[in-house]
Amino acid sequence: MGDNLTASMREQYTQLQNIEFKRDQFVARFFDEREELQHRLQVVQEQRNREKEVATKFRAELDSVAKSRHRNAFVLALIDGDCMSFLDHLLRTLEVGGEKAAEVLRTAINHHIETSLPKLHALDVRLVVRIYLNVQDFGKTLFENGILEYSEDLNRFICSFNKKFPLFEIVNAGDDKECADVKLVENFKLSIRDVHCKQIIFGGSPDNGYARLLDT
Repeated sequence: MGDNLTASMREQYTQLQNIEFKRDQFVARFFDEREELQHRLQVVQEQRNREKEVATKFRAELDSVAKSRHRNAFVLALIDGDCMSFLDHLLRTLEVGGEKAAEVLRTAINHHIETSLPKLHALDVRLVVRIYLNVQDFGKTLFENGILEYSEDLNRFICSFNKKFPLFEIVNAGDDKECADVKLVENFKLSIRDVHCKQIIFGGSPDNGYARLLDT
């Protein structure tokens, strides 16, 4: 009987050892898995932090680009001076008329922006005016029609106009028939792709050349 009791207790002890061994294995596996999960969580958190940093940097760059575009925004008026002339009374008064013409044109463009393009008005865009014409032929025409005493007097009007505002200019396009047209077309093509150019006010004759340009 004593041997049977000893054998029974030894068997129970062995079972207890097995239970404790399995318990220790379970506890060890629990902490290993917990440590692995914490590591994975840390990796995911670090990745999210990096993604947030990249997103924040990207948004800042976009904001910077947008501010830069708005900061240098301008409205461009392109005018064919060979077919859209100034009023006679302004041309007759030479320097006074050139200055007045620039003021009237700026007021008209600002009014157009304020009433028709309110979003641009809020940006406080700069105004750029370029008028291309054949100065020699135009001066001759003004002289022949009695508007100017001398054809060369047109230069006095032009100089006064150009000095009034830094970005306003009347440009001598040359003495060929199509010079003004070519310069307007090329300036239009250049400016329409400029992200800073918010609007082009186009003053040209209703001929087929300009019509094709505006349809493209």
